[in-house]
Amino acid sequence: MPLPMPSYTSTVGTVSLLGTGFSSGVFISHTSRERSANELKPGDTVNRHRYRKRYLRQLLDRLPESFAAKELEVWIDQREVAVGDRFEQAVCLSLIRCSAAVVLVDQDALTSEYMQEEARLLGWRKTLEPDLPIIPVLLGNVSARDFADSPLGRAGGLAALSVLTPTNRKQNEAAARQTAREISDQVGVVPLPPRAARWVDDVAHFISAAPGHALEEAARTLGIGLDTLQAHREKHALVAAALLNSSLPVAYQVIRTIAEYLPAESLTSAKRRLVPLWVDLDHARTLMSVSEAPSQRRIVHLIAGRLLPAQHAVLRASPSPDSVQMAQLSGVAGEDMAAELISRYDDRLRSAMHFHPDDGPADVERYLQHENTVAFALIKCDQVPTRIIKEVVLELMRRFPGIVFALVSAQPAADSTIIRGRRIQLAGDDQADRQTWRLIQRIRALSTEMAEADVD
Repeated sequence: MPLPMPSYTSTVGTVSLLGTGFSSGVFISHTSRERSANELKPGDTVNRHRYRKRYLRQLLDRLPESFAAKELEVWIDQREVAVGDRFEQAVCLSLIRCSAAVVLVDQDALTSEYMQEEARLLGWRKTLEPDLPIIPVLLGNVSARDFADSPLGRAGGLAALSVLTPTNRKQNEAAARQTAREISDQVGVVPLPPRAARWVDDVAHFISAAPGHALEEAARTLGIGLDTLQAHREKHALVAAALLNSSLPVAYQVIRTIAEYLPAESLTSAKRRLVPLWVDLDHARTLMSVSEAPSQRRIVHLIAGRLLPAQHAVLRASPSPDSVQMAQLSGVAGEDMAAELISRYDDRLRSAMHFHPDDGPADVERYLQHENTVAFALIKCDQVPTRIIKEVVLELMRRFPGIVFALVSAQPAADSTIIRGRRIQLAGDDQADRQTWRLIQRIRALSTEMAEADVD
């Protein structure tokens, strides 16, 4: 269960961080930094760039008053980044807690790296919370095709969302005022409970024993300014939110810094949440999005040498690991391999999900819908002929509609064309895989006391 969060407004300078469990705030994603001539695209000019940045500032000035009329708080990151588009991890908590997001897309935004980072978190949240309003707004001469083909449009699946094209395409004060009203009209006033915040809430709870000086060192590792950390009341949540968007090597440095201050049970729980961070967030979003497909199409092909990486992908996809049922279905061989596999897999799935032997497909589907539960069955299929895999999976899908079947293999196999489904490449090259597993073992061994308990 998510921890109850205090309701308050935390301020860093003049910028309000959305730090409540049930935020009614709107996150505004944009890039306002003025670029030098050598950073602009071919055909662009410094004058055009400055002109659109001036308009963007006018729009940012108008958005708070437009949303204030609907009693909605706005989070606008007004910091100027001196060099490049460096993502500030301190914004992660606002991305996780916001009840809506507006993505202001001008020509500079199309390739903004830190807006792509924001998009990945927002896209993951959209998959978990389909009702979360995320509104890309096309500014200036940016077209829907430009957006769809851009790195920003591809990040987090934003290009699949409906875009808002302002009625007034001019770039002046009057147009900014009109566009701000049109944007606010697209957002409802009912705040959403942020399901994605469960992961952050859990990790914040697990690391709550870490003292201030350890959190400061962790914040430095994560790229959070100490002034930002000191000004925020939920310091542990701020660090946890940044961890959610960090890489596994960074997470290892953070957990190593604070491990000695954590009780054994909390450290174990924190490590289990952190290990799946090696899985790309977009891959996790894609994996979870399969659960929204029609029952007969809930197939995903995970390219991984072992089941453990597939488990990590499932854990990365879900903000609440304990709510995801994972059944590891081991292979067998016999005179009728398909029948034997179906029988064993049927028994294992019913046991894992507490289904009665007499429960039929309608009972299974009704239960999953009523409980709002996502279940993944991971099937290692390297040693099983393609025709057998097809027969087994199709029969299991008929018996257990609503479950996501993840076919795990070391290399893309013929079954990916015979059984249609999304494909996610989890495995990298041999060297990268070895480095990943070595780092995972180092995380598990951080505490000598817990190392034995972590052995599989």
